[in-house]
Amino acid sequence: MPNGSKPSPPKSNGNGTTHNEDITPLVDLIAQYGDSSNTTWIEEKFSVWRHPPTHAAVGFAQSGDYCIIWGSPLCPREYYPVVVEAFLAWVKNEKLKPIWSCANSDLERHLVKELDWRAVMCVQDDILNPSKVDPETNKEVRKHIKAAQKAGCSIVECDTAPEENVRKEIDEVIKKWKDGRKGTQVHATNVVPWDDIEHRKYFYAKDKNDKICALLFIAQVAEGWAIKDCIQMPDAPKNLTEWLITEACHTLGNEGEEYLTFGPTPAPTLQGAENMAGSTVKFLNKAYSGIEKSLLGSKRDFRRKFEVEGEPIFVCYPKHGLGRKGISALMKVLTSD
Repeated sequence: MPNGSKPSPPKSNGNGTTHNEDITPLVDLIAQYGDSSNTTWIEEKFSVWRHPPTHAAVGFAQSGDYCIIWGSPLCPREYYPVVVEAFLAWVKNEKLKPIWSCANSDLERHLVKELDWRAVMCVQDDILNPSKVDPETNKEVRKHIKAAQKAGCSIVECDTAPEENVRKEIDEVIKKWKDGRKGTQVHATNVVPWDDIEHRKYFYAKDKNDKICALLFIAQVAEGWAIKDCIQMPDAPKNLTEWLITEACHTLGNEGEEYLTFGPTPAPTLQGAENMAGSTVKFLNKAYSGIEKSLLGSKRDFRRKFEVEGEPIFVCYPKHGLGRKGISALMKVLTSD
């Protein structure tokens, strides 16, 4: 389907159900309607609910008796009311408590105005225009790139999946990287590079011994591209990932692309919707401040080097539907040891 077009209703078999093969594939919906949050739905930690009449999809993870929805529905935005109504009816039937995280402004407006939900803006999508931004104008980025080049590193880019031997080496690098992590990790993605190859680009760095030492994968979304994962080995030159991101910016800029997002990152402050009590906002601000400082804050400092602009996204929930238990359920989806 061309970007912006509406999906045709699937064929019904007469009893209200629809054959799976008639529904638009999830990976195509992500490329057409999605943002960085939606790209995680193809991974194991998320389940996907489908709405056959519109082809729409909603991704979620169950955490205790909470349903943590991650990202906005994949469908034209004018379909949000009917899709949200159907999905929340399903959630109620499953006896789950919904928390809608990483909702865009249109979805947030519908949930607050029409359903009297509460919403907080504590997350933002960090976006840059690769046709206008040149990361190498940043003194620190330029210094790190020159150091990596001096150390004998080089960058390889692929518009499709690399050859099998390279893929195996990349898989080994990812395993070593995961095994080497310490403490609590905050992330929505599990670093799975070979899902949905058709809508991805790959960049990797090789050291002076021709060994892969850093990786970057980007995924196609509605507005352009999203950084899926960017990692490097502990013994790689310092901040080698900055060079990979810079190369991705140059490639996309040369192709005329105008949108690249790092994905959700904590906003500097938490702001509540107009229908929220001041005491509630104060409580959530205190909880958010602890989470942000201990687990999330460093991402913002890194992304500032690339002249990103923050686009607000929201965490939405029914009245009295968050609290400490809800925050704990949300963090369980985002963290691993």
